[in-house]
Amino acid sequence: MAAEQTMEHVAHQPIAFGAIFFRAFKFSIIIGTVLNLINQWNAIFGPENLAVLPMFLTHLVPFFVSSYSSYLGEIACRKRQDENYERVQVLKAREGELAQTSAQMLQFTQTLVANATNVNAASKKRVPFIESLVGIMADSIDQSRNSCAELTDSRTHVAQLRDMFATINQHISSLVHEISDNAQRTDSLKRETADFLKDFNQVVSMADTIRQLSENTNLLALNASIEAARAGEFGRGFAVVAEEVKTLANASKDNANEIDNVCQQLKVKQGEIEQKFESLSQSLSQSMDLSTSGQSNLSGQMDSAVEAVEIINTHLDHIISQNEAACDKFGEVAEQIDMMKADAEKAVQGSANNIQIGKDVIELINKVSKIFN
Repeated sequence: MAAEQTMEHVAHQPIAFGAIFFRAFKFSIIIGTVLNLINQWNAIFGPENLAVLPMFLTHLVPFFVSSYSSYLGEIACRKRQDENYERVQVLKAREGELAQTSAQMLQFTQTLVANATNVNAASKKRVPFIESLVGIMADSIDQSRNSCAELTDSRTHVAQLRDMFATINQHISSLVHEISDNAQRTDSLKRETADFLKDFNQVVSMADTIRQLSENTNLLALNASIEAARAGEFGRGFAVVAEEVKTLANASKDNANEIDNVCQQLKVKQGEIEQKFESLSQSLSQSMDLSTSGQSNLSGQMDSAVEAVEIINTHLDHIISQNEAACDKFGEVAEQIDMMKADAEKAVQGSANNIQIGKDVIELINKVSKIFN
């Protein structure tokens, strides 16, 4: 009764929105913080600007999700409590019927025990025959156990066969993955090499152009200096400009030389790329070797699998022969059971086992009656 009152009291309590919101708040703090660290890592620990609105929404969404799911869970829980309360009321209404049924079962079981007691003496006359029957059944059980042991061995071989096929599949998958990776690296390296050669040619062309421009500018500056010297005092300012132009021309020439040095380094890089191509070629060759080795291993494993299947078939044949022998034994049991037909009418009325079962049933009925009373 106390449990029923507690169930009814809990079912009619108002929903604790405060607890729901507090749990949702903790959930949003944890999940929102983790998501903000992931999404705005560069803003928190880097130079990017912190996005306040997305950060707020990242906390707000888990809060609403947790609140709504907790609310739905509370509603479902209260619904189940109401259903359980209704079931309890139905069971209480059926207590009277159950008590009457228990009384009828008690009377019927007592009658059954009395009848079983009457035929118990007749059943004792068949004890030697039953003992013989038990011996035959024991032999049959032993043979069945041996069959089960061999079935266990067969299952082990089947498991080994399955593991072999799994190894084959894993090996093939690894081989395909390796070849695919090599193909992707080859395509990527080809594209990088093409882009590199294109940029390299442009840089070489630009370096030659800059060198020619610097030489022409240097000649112009030299001519300007000569003309300024001829002009005397009037060409002094022009001479200064010519000297600056000459300086710039020399600087341009130096830059062109540096660019040329860079081009030489790029040529070295080109050689390294060629070495990568060579390394890639070796990798592809190794992949081919791996594929060949995989085929060889596959053939060997398939042979082992065939041998395992043959072993399984041998065990199955043995099991079949043992089952046939067991069937013969059960045939003998059937013939002996025919001898029991004369006592069938008495045996149907009861036996010593029925007496004990009837007593147990009576005890259970009494316990049930005590529970409901």
